[in-house]
Amino acid sequence: MNQFYQNPITNYFKNNQEFISGLIIGLLVLLMIARQAVGLPLLFVYLVATSGLIKPSKEYLVIAGLLILKIILVSIICKNNLGDMNALNLKEWFRRIVIDLILLIMVFIRLRPDIKKSFYYFCITLFLLDLICNIYNHIHGVSWGGIPLQIRPRDWLGRSGGIFGHPFYSIDISLIALFTALLLRNRYLVPLLLIAVLNLVLAGSQRGILALALVIVLYALFYWRAKTIYIYLVSALIVSAVFLGVADIAVHHPELVAHNERIFRWSYGYEALISNWQQVNNYLRLNSEVFIPQSSSLINSPFYLKTPLFFINAESYYLSEAVNYGLLLSLLSILIFFRVYRINSKCNDPFPKLSTDSKEISASSRQQVGPSPIGIAFLLSFFIFLDSFYGYLMGTTFLTFFYTVVCFADQSALKLQKKG
Repeated sequence: MNQFYQNPITNYFKNNQEFISGLIIGLLVLLMIARQAVGLPLLFVYLVATSGLIKPSKEYLVIAGLLILKIILVSIICKNNLGDMNALNLKEWFRRIVIDLILLIMVFIRLRPDIKKSFYYFCITLFLLDLICNIYNHIHGVSWGGIPLQIRPRDWLGRSGGIFGHPFYSIDISLIALFTALLLRNRYLVPLLLIAVLNLVLAGSQRGILALALVIVLYALFYWRAKTIYIYLVSALIVSAVFLGVADIAVHHPELVAHNERIFRWSYGYEALISNWQQVNNYLRLNSEVFIPQSSSLINSPFYLKTPLFFINAESYYLSEAVNYGLLLSLLSILIFFRVYRINSKCNDPFPKLSTDSKEISASSRQQVGPSPIGIAFLLSFFIFLDSFYGYLMGTTFLTFFYTVVCFADQSALKLQKKG
């Protein structure tokens, strides 16, 4: 009789291996957020052990080559600017390359569909916890960690940090939940989208509202199959409108410190690049340099400090990389994210409209609503590419990993993985 007995716990793990694997990946991502130097190697080892390495398409191999070149150059620049590579400087160096390391590693890894789905459910669970924390913060006026809500001048709501104690993390988690809801395409799509929007509002940062507006605009452009030239023109208008809008607010409302500081950092970064355009160091920041601006508005600004350009946050992913590492590294980042978008855009119909003809839709497919997964990858890849001109959403490891899981999905690699 014992030979037919199966331990129910063992049986459960055996029948739900991919679901459990997705949850473990999610937990390792959380560890990576808390301790990058520990979490990233463990995540990489686990991904290789469970999913294995694949041979990506030539397009992704080009991206891998660009990432390797960028990591080498950033490492050289870090060594020259940081000097002695002690423990603190090694930590700073790793922080500088961790985003590119995640991108590089994930070029050679593709999660199986069921593992992906499980990871997406983990993202939704984390989002719900973040939502509960934000609701608690607004009800009690203080976070679960005892941090009071910060209310800036002209804010409608206080800035709530959610589960990680910072609004920008809460924004990333909410955006991931929004894209995850579109990817899962189940009957909970609309409620999940609505509460994702709610959490973006509860975070209290205008950056979240701006990101939401960008997603909606891009969704409309892709859904209605706007011509590529129109998409690029609208994108240029959006980026220009953000810069001009923030500048106008800063001029008319000097009490809004955040907007004035953002304008200072954008202007400082731009002037630093333009003033030294003829110098080699402007293209590769091989040597430490302190820039002294010429504009009286920058020199007399309360935000001005004689800080080496290597440590300047220019309030833009691309601009910060240009200031910290040189224009060449910034152009490499722009090229990498644009190439990922172009790979996803080559699908025959990356953003199909839903058919309304009942004869064309089976009973099972009616339960799934929204665009296809490749359409969401198409949307997410262009969203990240565009947002990085004026924002810094790509600076977090969680969003970076989610981006690679969704957007790094060339079909040739997936076929090779299935055969393996």
